[in-house]
Amino acid sequence: VCMTYTTKQGDMHDGISYGLYDTEKYMQNIIENNMQHVGIWIFHSGVDLTVPDTIEEMGSNLPPWRAE
Repeated sequence: VCMTYTTKQGDMHDGISYGLYDTEKYMQNIIENNMQHVGIWIFHSGVDLTVPDTIEEMGSNLPPWRAE
């Protein structure tokens, strides 16, 4: 299940991940769910992103030696 996150001026993928999930490590999941915005480093306000409701829905894209 996914939800929509609407960016604020100055949001970045890692900050969005931290704000939603208390860790930056899911920023790659946010990027992969929003490939139309892959080239944006710093967002303007009002951009709608699709993000998973919970961490459990994302799984881990990290290699075993980087997984927590």
